[in-house]
Amino acid sequence: MLDTELRKLSAELNIDKRVVFLGYREDIPEVLRAYDVFVLPSLSEGFGLALMEAMTSGIPVIASNVGGVPEILHSPGLGIMVSPSSVDELASAMERLCAMEKAKRNEVGNALRNRVCSEFTKGKMISAMTNEYISIMNTPGSQ
Repeated sequence: MLDTELRKLSAELNIDKRVVFLGYREDIPEVLRAYDVFVLPSLSEGFGLALMEAMTSGIPVIASNVGGVPEILHSPGLGIMVSPSSVDELASAMERLCAMEKAKRNEVGNALRNRVCSEFTKGKMISAMTNEYISIMNTPGSQ
C-alpha cells in the first residue's frame, strides 16, 4: 500500500500535523456525510464507485472528466467535472463550491443522491449489463 510513502510525503511537505490517515474503515457513509464536498481528481477512473458512494451520501462532488465519470455526472448542475491534471480547473471548481450557500450545496447533494438512487439501481445495472452482453453476442463475427 501507499500508506508509508504518503506519510513520508506529508512529513516532507510539513503538512503531517494537518493530514489524518484514517486507514481501513467500515463506516464510509458516516464519514462521507461529514464532508462538505467530495473531490475525485483522478487521472483515470473505471466506473467511479467512490464517486457514487459520495453522491449517495448527498454531498456535492467534483471529479475529473475520465472513465465512467461523465456517464455518472452527465446531467448539468449535478456535480462539476474538470479536466484531468488541470490544477487551475480543480481549484476554480473547489472555490465555486466553497462559495456556494449551504442550502444550495444541500440542494445539489440531494439531486446527486436522487440520481444515484433512481438511475443506478441494482436492477437497472443488471439489465444494462445483460443487454450489453446480448448486443456483443449478436454482433457479426463475435462467435
